[in-house]
Amino acid sequence: MGSERCSRDKVKDPSKPKSTVPHTKFGGDVDFEDQIEVEALIPGRQFQVPGDSGSALINAANEIVGLMHGGGNGGGIATPIQTVLDALDVDFLH
Repeated sequence: MGSERCSRDKVKDPSKPKSTVPHTKFGGDVDFEDQIEVEALIPGRQFQVPGDSGSALINAANEIVGLMHGGGNGGGIATPIQTVLDALDVDFLH
């Protein structure tokens, strides 16, 4: 079993119109729209590190609100979970 890490930080912008993430594998910057921007509460601390992509972003009620996929400068970027579910055509039975 791998090590577990949990960060407590804050959402800077719950619906950031445009996010640019540097990505050398794709030859430069990648632009995303309508993402959740998270920032570290402690200066100099990283919210998201390599290997965190795909991690759930949860709120104070332990609800999944996003899927982490990028970061830099101490912060992170997540796609809202409803956007992910819609793209994958996921429906939950009630």
